[in-house]
Amino acid sequence: MCTVFPALSLVREGYAVQVIADAGGSPSQIGDDMALRRMEKNGVTLSSTNQVIAELAGNWSTPEGSAIVQQVVMPALQG
Repeated sequence: MCTVFPALSLVREGYAVQVIADAGGSPSQIGDDMALRRMEKNGVTLSSTNQVIAELAGNWSTPEGSAIVQQVVMPALQG
């Protein structure tokens, strides 16, 4: 819920805003749902942690992509 005001303010100022939906939380599921719906309705792009990691890697077969898998993805899966 704490991302709603800054995200909507930045959209109003003309910025393209992307919120990582699974990186935050609210005291309730309905709070999360309402916050995400409100942001999306007002032009915020919603994404997930895994999606951003994949975008940063670009190509898992490159040395950079392989490093991201080893340093970010695998530790997250393990623990």
